[in-house]
Amino acid sequence: MDKKAKLEMLQKLSERDLTRKFLIPLYETERMGYRSVRYTHRILEFGKDMICCEDDRYGKCVFTGVQFKATRITTSDVDGILRQITEAFGEQFTDFSDGKKKDLDRVVILTSNEFLEGAKDSLWASLRGANLHRLVTCIDGNQLVDLIDKYLPSAFWDEYDYFNRYFEAMKSDF
Repeated sequence: MDKKAKLEMLQKLSERDLTRKFLIPLYETERMGYRSVRYTHRILEFGKDMICCEDDRYGKCVFTGVQFKATRITTSDVDGILRQITEAFGEQFTDFSDGKKKDLDRVVILTSNEFLEGAKDSLWASLRGANLHRLVTCIDGNQLVDLIDKYLPSAFWDEYDYFNRYFEAMKSDF
C-alpha cells in the first residue's frame, strides 16, 4: 500500500476509530518510547484526548497530552485549538502511578488530515506570543503515516505480524 492510499484510509476514519485502531497502538509501541498511555477523551477532557509519559535521559517522566483531530485544520480552527492547548496546560490530571495531580510538559496536536499553512502560521504566532511554541508539536496526516510506518508497520499490513514471526523463527533456526 503506498503512502497516498494509507493517508486516504486514515482520513476516512472517525476520530474515535482513528484513535482506537491506530493512535493508541502507535503510542503504546515500545519503539515509540511512551508508557502509561491513557485515553482520556470525554466531555471536559480539557484539551487532552490522550496522556502518556516518556522518560527523559535523566529518568524523569515527561508527560505529553495529545489532542486528536480527524479533520482538516484551517485558520478558522486555530482559536479552538489554542483554547484546547491552554486548557491542556492549565488543567492538571491525576497520575495513576502515584495518585498525585500533575501538569503536562508537552502537547501534541495531531490530525489525520491536512494542517493548512495559514493555520500553522497563525497558531505558531499565537504560541510564540504566549511562549508555548517550544512545548507544542503539530503532526499532519503525512507525518502520521510516516510515524505509523516507522513505529507500527503492521498497522497497514495484516500479514506483517505473521511474516515477521516466520522470518524471526527462520533467523533463529539458522
